[in-house]
Amino acid sequence: MAQTSDPPLSRSAPTSAKRWPIGQVVFCPGRGMGTIVGRDARRPLQTACTYLTIRYEHPAKTVLVPEDRAGELGVRRPAGEPEVKRALAVLSTPPSCTRDGWQPRLADNTAKLRSGDLCAIAEVLRDLTNRAADSALRMQERSQRLQAFNSLQGQLRHALTLHDDEARKILTELLPAVTVPQV
Repeated sequence: MAQTSDPPLSRSAPTSAKRWPIGQVVFCPGRGMGTIVGRDARRPLQTACTYLTIRYEHPAKTVLVPEDRAGELGVRRPAGEPEVKRALAVLSTPPSCTRDGWQPRLADNTAKLRSGDLCAIAEVLRDLTNRAADSALRMQERSQRLQAFNSLQGQLRHALTLHDDEARKILTELLPAVTVPQV
């Protein structure tokens, strides 16, 4: 009877410190752009766990994320220049047909924002900005528009190495002439 054993760990497999180094800029769909500022070992419920300390920009918050679940929770590296340019192109396209009721629209936009897909986030920003030009948005839709704007601005700033004002100017030039959300 042959015994089976676990295969040896690969030396080329990245360690968590290499995967999430301190100083790494990250994006989380629910929070926006942030920077890993530390790693902290804690024992919740007597289970050893390492947490990433991430400082987010808009809104300014510091959050602890379990390191082994960071990817599963949506934390990822920011988009590159090609993906950002595709998202900017979405802003120039006509708005998509959305459902009539505000609740189904809200649910659709929430799903797009949580996906973290930059083109979907750009769609939310484009559609809500166009809706705002026609009629007043509900508070939840204004909040989603601000979240989409901040996410896109942060990704744009990082991918093209711009300052906040430059990224904001690019977005405002691509959006219809309505009041751009204040950060």
